[in-house]
Amino acid sequence: MASLERKITIGTIIILGILMIQGVYTVISLKLNIQLQTNLLERAEQQKLKEVNHQLEQNNKQLKDYATSLEKDEDRLRRFKHDYRNILNSLKLSAQKDDSKQLIKQLDKYSQDHFDENTLSKFKDVNHIHDDMVKSIIITKLAKIYNQNIPYRFSCENDIDDFPFISTNEHLDVIRIIGIAFDNAIEASEGLKNAQIEAMLYQSEGNLEFIIRNKIDQVDKDQILKAGFTTKNDHNGLGLSNAMEIANKYFENIMVDVDTKGEWFTFSLVLLPTN
Repeated sequence: MASLERKITIGTIIILGILMIQGVYTVISLKLNIQLQTNLLERAEQQKLKEVNHQLEQNNKQLKDYATSLEKDEDRLRRFKHDYRNILNSLKLSAQKDDSKQLIKQLDKYSQDHFDENTLSKFKDVNHIHDDMVKSIIITKLAKIYNQNIPYRFSCENDIDDFPFISTNEHLDVIRIIGIAFDNAIEASEGLKNAQIEAMLYQSEGNLEFIIRNKIDQVDKDQILKAGFTTKNDHNGLGLSNAMEIANKYFENIMVDVDTKGEWFTFSLVLLPTN
Protein backbone atom coordinates (compact mmCIF):
# COMPACT_ATOMS: atom_id res chain seq x y z
CA MET A 1 0.00 0.00 0.00
CA ALA A 2 2.80 2.38 0.94
CA SER A 3 4.56 1.44 -2.28
CA LEU A 4 1.43 2.29 -4.26
CA GLU A 5 1.06 5.64 -2.54
CA ARG A 6 4.67 6.42 -3.22
CA LYS A 7 4.23 5.55 -6.89
CA ILE A 8 1.15 7.81 -7.04
CA THR A 9 3.07 10.62 -5.38
CA ILE A 10 5.96 10.24 -7.79
CA GLY A 11 3.54 10.15 -10.73
CA THR A 12 1.78 13.23 -9.43
CA ILE A 13 5.10 15.03 -9.06
CA ILE A 14 6.08 14.07 -12.59
CA ILE A 15 2.75 15.28 -13.99
CA LEU A 16 3.01 18.52 -12.04
CA GLY A 17 6.56 18.93 -13.31
CA ILE A 18 5.44 18.42 -16.88
CA LEU A 19 2.58 20.89 -16.39
CA MET A 20 4.99 23.43 -14.90
CA ILE A 21 7.38 22.99 -17.79
CA GLN A 22 4.51 23.37 -20.25
CA GLY A 23 3.31 26.44 -18.37
CA VAL A 24 6.76 28.01 -18.42
CA TYR A 25 7.11 27.12 -22.11
CA THR A 26 3.70 28.64 -22.83
CA VAL A 27 4.56 31.86 -20.99
CA ILE A 28 7.92 32.12 -22.75
CA SER A 29 6.32 31.39 -26.13
CA LEU A 30 3.62 33.97 -25.46
CA LYS A 31 6.21 36.58 -24.52
CA LEU A 32 8.29 35.77 -27.58
CA ASN A 33 5.21 35.91 -29.79
CA ILE A 34 4.17 39.25 -28.31
CA GLN A 35 7.70 40.56 -28.83
CA LEU A 36 7.71 39.26 -32.39
CA GLN A 37 4.35 40.87 -33.14
CA THR A 38 5.55 44.12 -31.57
CA ASN A 39 8.68 44.06 -33.72
CA LEU A 40 6.64 43.35 -36.84
CA LEU A 41 4.28 46.22 -36.05
CA GLU A 42 7.20 48.55 -35.42
CA ARG A 43 8.79 47.52 -38.70
CA ALA A 44 5.48 47.97 -40.52
CA GLU A 45 5.05 51.41 -38.97
CA GLN A 46 8.62 52.34 -39.84
CA GLN A 47 8.11 51.12 -43.41
CA LYS A 48 4.84 53.05 -43.66
CA LEU A 49 6.53 56.16 -42.28
CA LYS A 50 9.38 55.67 -44.72
CA GLU A 51 6.93 55.42 -47.62
CA VAL A 52 5.05 58.52 -46.47
CA ASN A 53 8.31 60.46 -46.11
CA HIS A 54 9.39 59.30 -49.55
CA GLN A 55 6.04 60.40 -50.99
CA LEU A 56 6.39 63.79 -49.29
CA GLU A 57 9.92 64.16 -50.69
CA GLN A 58 8.64 63.31 -54.15
CA ASN A 59 5.79 65.79 -53.76
CA ASN A 60 8.17 68.54 -52.68
CA LYS A 61 10.48 67.84 -55.60
CA GLN A 62 7.63 67.81 -58.10
CA LEU A 63 6.17 71.02 -56.71
CA LYS A 64 9.59 72.67 -56.88
CA ASP A 65 9.92 71.53 -60.49
CA TYR A 66 6.48 72.97 -61.17
CA ALA A 67 7.41 76.29 -59.53
CA THR A 68 10.66 76.39 -61.52
CA SER A 69 8.75 75.70 -64.74
CA LEU A 70 6.30 78.50 -63.99
CA GLU A 71 9.14 80.91 -63.24
CA LYS A 72 10.87 80.05 -66.52
CA ASP A 73 7.64 80.43 -68.47
CA GLU A 74 6.94 83.74 -66.76
CA ASP A 75 10.42 85.00 -67.69
CA ARG A 76 9.91 83.88 -71.26
CA LEU A 77 6.55 85.63 -71.45
CA ARG A 78 8.02 88.80 -69.97
CA ARG A 79 10.84 88.87 -72.54
CA PHE A 80 8.40 88.00 -75.31
CA LYS A 81 6.06 90.80 -74.26
CA HIS A 82 8.92 93.31 -74.20
CA ASP A 83 10.17 92.30 -77.64
CA TYR A 84 6.64 92.18 -79.00
CA ARG A 85 6.07 95.80 -78.03
CA ASN A 86 9.18 96.83 -79.96
CA ILE A 87 8.08 94.85 -82.99
CA LEU A 88 4.57 96.32 -82.87
CA ASN A 89 6.03 99.80 -82.72
CA SER A 90 8.11 98.96 -85.78
CA LEU A 91 5.00 97.58 -87.42
CA LYS A 92 3.21 100.89 -86.95
CA LEU A 93 6.06 102.74 -88.62
CA SER A 94 6.34 100.17 -91.38
CA ALA A 95 2.61 100.35 -92.07
CA GLN A 96 3.03 104.00 -92.87
CA LYS A 97 5.59 103.00 -95.53
CA ASP A 98 3.38 100.25 -96.99
CA ASP A 99 5.92 97.61 -95.96
CA SER A 100 3.77 95.82 -93.36
CA LYS A 101 3.51 92.46 -95.12
CA GLN A 102 7.19 91.72 -94.79
CA LEU A 103 7.24 92.77 -91.17
CA ILE A 104 4.19 90.64 -90.37
CA LYS A 105 6.05 87.63 -91.77
CA GLN A 106 8.97 88.43 -89.51
CA LEU A 107 6.60 88.82 -86.58
CA ASP A 108 5.01 85.44 -87.29
CA LYS A 109 8.41 83.74 -87.50
CA TYR A 110 9.48 85.35 -84.24
CA SER A 111 6.31 84.10 -82.57
CA GLN A 112 6.89 80.54 -83.71
CA ASP A 113 10.53 80.62 -82.60
CA HIS A 114 9.92 82.09 -79.13
CA PHE A 115 6.37 81.24 -78.16
CA ASP A 116 5.88 77.51 -77.68
CA GLU A 117 2.21 77.38 -76.65
CA ASN A 118 2.37 73.72 -75.66
CA THR A 119 5.33 74.29 -73.36
CA LEU A 120 3.76 77.30 -71.67
CA SER A 121 0.47 75.50 -71.09
CA LYS A 122 1.67 72.03 -70.09
CA PHE A 123 0.66 72.63 -66.45
CA LYS A 124 -2.41 74.68 -67.26
CA ASP A 125 -5.00 74.90 -64.44
CA VAL A 126 -3.04 72.89 -61.85
CA ASN A 127 -2.72 76.09 -59.80
CA HIS A 128 -6.43 75.67 -58.98
CA ILE A 129 -5.72 72.42 -57.12
CA HIS A 130 -5.12 73.25 -53.46
CA ASP A 131 -3.94 69.86 -52.26
CA ASP A 132 -0.21 69.29 -52.61
CA MET A 133 -0.40 65.53 -53.11
CA VAL A 134 -3.15 65.66 -55.74
CA LYS A 135 -1.41 68.54 -57.50
CA SER A 136 1.90 66.70 -57.35
CA ILE A 137 0.70 63.47 -58.97
CA ILE A 138 -1.08 65.37 -61.74
CA ILE A 139 2.00 67.51 -62.42
CA THR A 140 4.15 64.38 -62.59
CA LYS A 141 1.86 62.63 -65.06
CA LEU A 142 1.30 65.71 -67.24
CA ALA A 143 5.08 66.13 -67.48
CA LYS A 144 5.39 62.49 -68.53
CA ILE A 145 2.70 62.88 -71.19
CA TYR A 146 4.35 66.07 -72.46
CA ASN A 147 7.79 64.45 -72.61
CA GLN A 148 6.36 61.55 -74.64
CA ASN A 149 4.86 64.02 -77.13
CA ILE A 150 1.33 62.74 -76.61
CA PRO A 151 -1.30 65.41 -77.40
CA TYR A 152 -3.26 66.16 -74.25
CA ARG A 153 -5.48 68.61 -72.44
CA PHE A 154 -6.00 69.03 -68.71
CA SER A 155 -8.73 71.15 -67.16
CA CYS A 156 -9.45 72.34 -63.64
CA GLU A 157 -11.19 75.63 -64.20
CA ASN A 158 -12.24 76.46 -60.63
CA ASP A 159 -10.31 76.43 -57.36
CA ILE A 160 -10.69 73.23 -55.33
CA ASP A 161 -9.96 73.73 -51.63
CA ASP A 162 -12.19 71.13 -49.97
CA PHE A 163 -11.11 67.55 -50.68
CA PRO A 164 -13.52 65.06 -49.04
CA PHE A 165 -10.95 62.54 -47.81
CA ILE A 166 -12.08 60.54 -44.79
CA SER A 167 -8.58 59.46 -43.73
CA THR A 168 -4.88 59.69 -44.58
CA ASN A 169 -5.01 56.17 -46.02
CA GLU A 170 -7.85 57.11 -48.34
CA HIS A 171 -5.95 60.24 -49.35
CA LEU A 172 -2.92 58.14 -50.35
CA ASP A 173 -5.09 55.54 -52.08
CA VAL A 174 -6.84 58.19 -54.18
CA ILE A 175 -3.42 59.42 -55.29
CA ARG A 176 -2.61 55.84 -56.31
CA ILE A 177 -5.84 55.54 -58.29
CA ILE A 178 -5.23 58.82 -60.13
CA GLY A 179 -1.68 57.71 -60.92
CA ILE A 180 -2.89 54.35 -62.23
CA ALA A 181 -5.52 56.04 -64.40
CA PHE A 182 -2.91 58.34 -65.94
CA ASP A 183 -0.46 55.47 -66.47
CA ASN A 184 -3.16 53.43 -68.20
CA ALA A 185 -3.97 56.32 -70.53
CA ILE A 186 -0.28 56.86 -71.30
CA GLU A 187 0.30 53.15 -71.95
CA ALA A 188 -2.70 52.95 -74.27
CA SER A 189 -1.50 56.03 -76.18
CA GLU A 190 2.01 54.79 -76.89
CA GLY A 191 2.39 54.12 -80.60
CA LEU A 192 -1.23 55.08 -81.36
CA LYS A 193 -1.45 57.22 -84.47
CA ASN A 194 -4.37 59.34 -83.30
CA ALA A 195 -3.31 59.40 -79.63
CA GLN A 196 -5.06 61.93 -77.43
CA ILE A 197 -5.48 62.22 -73.64
CA GLU A 198 -8.01 64.47 -71.95
CA ALA A 199 -8.32 64.81 -68.17
CA MET A 200 -10.30 67.04 -65.87
CA LEU A 201 -10.75 67.59 -62.14
CA TYR A 202 -13.75 69.45 -60.79
CA GLN A 203 -16.07 69.75 -57.82
CA SER A 204 -19.84 69.69 -57.99
CA GLU A 205 -22.14 69.93 -54.96
CA GLY A 206 -19.32 68.79 -52.72
CA ASN A 207 -18.45 65.78 -54.90
CA LEU A 208 -14.89 65.66 -56.16
CA GLU A 209 -14.74 64.20 -59.68
CA PHE A 210 -11.74 63.15 -61.73
CA ILE A 211 -12.21 62.02 -65.31
CA ILE A 212 -9.57 60.95 -67.80
CA ARG A 213 -10.12 59.57 -71.27
CA ASN A 214 -7.83 58.47 -74.06
CA LYS A 215 -8.13 57.36 -77.66
CA ILE A 216 -7.97 53.58 -78.12
CA ASP A 217 -8.60 50.84 -80.59
CA GLN A 218 -11.92 49.14 -79.84
CA VAL A 219 -11.66 47.31 -76.48
CA ASP A 220 -14.28 45.31 -74.61
CA LYS A 221 -15.21 46.96 -71.29
CA ASP A 222 -15.51 43.67 -69.40
CA GLN A 223 -12.17 42.44 -70.67
CA ILE A 224 -10.20 45.55 -69.80
CA LEU A 225 -11.10 45.29 -66.10
CA LYS A 226 -9.79 41.75 -65.77
CA ALA A 227 -6.50 41.36 -63.91
CA GLY A 228 -3.73 40.72 -66.41
CA PHE A 229 -5.57 42.11 -69.44
CA THR A 230 -3.58 44.57 -71.51
CA THR A 231 -3.42 45.73 -75.10
CA LYS A 232 0.38 45.94 -74.82
CA ASN A 233 2.77 42.99 -75.09
CA ASP A 234 5.24 44.35 -72.53
CA HIS A 235 2.82 45.14 -69.68
CA ASN A 236 1.13 42.94 -67.10
CA GLY A 237 -2.20 44.74 -67.25
CA LEU A 238 -2.80 44.87 -63.51
CA GLY A 239 -3.36 48.63 -63.30
CA LEU A 240 -7.11 49.07 -63.71
CA SER A 241 -8.02 45.97 -61.73
CA ASN A 242 -5.79 47.30 -58.91
CA ALA A 243 -7.52 50.68 -59.09
CA MET A 244 -10.92 49.02 -58.75
CA GLU A 245 -9.70 46.90 -55.85
CA ILE A 246 -8.37 49.97 -54.03
CA ALA A 247 -11.62 51.87 -54.60
CA ASN A 248 -13.69 48.97 -53.26
CA LYS A 249 -12.14 49.52 -49.82
CA TYR A 250 -14.04 52.82 -49.67
CA PHE A 251 -17.25 51.76 -51.39
CA GLU A 252 -19.33 54.12 -49.22
CA ASN A 253 -17.72 57.30 -50.50
CA ILE A 254 -15.70 56.38 -53.60
CA MET A 255 -17.13 55.41 -56.98
CA VAL A 256 -15.04 54.29 -59.92
CA ASP A 257 -16.32 53.51 -63.39
CA VAL A 258 -14.94 52.87 -66.87
CA ASP A 259 -16.59 53.16 -70.22
CA THR A 260 -15.65 52.40 -73.81
CA LYS A 261 -17.56 54.19 -76.50
CA GLY A 262 -16.26 54.34 -80.02
CA GLU A 263 -12.61 55.32 -80.04
CA TRP A 264 -12.51 56.62 -76.44
CA PHE A 265 -11.79 54.85 -73.16
CA THR A 266 -13.04 56.84 -70.16
CA PHE A 267 -12.09 56.37 -66.50
CA SER A 268 -14.00 58.28 -63.82
CA LEU A 269 -13.44 58.63 -60.09
CA VAL A 270 -15.95 60.28 -57.74
CA LEU A 271 -15.37 61.09 -54.07
CA LEU A 272 -18.52 61.68 -52.08
CA PRO A 273 -18.45 63.93 -49.00
CA THR A 274 -19.22 62.27 -45.67
CA ASN A 275 -22.44 63.28 -43.92
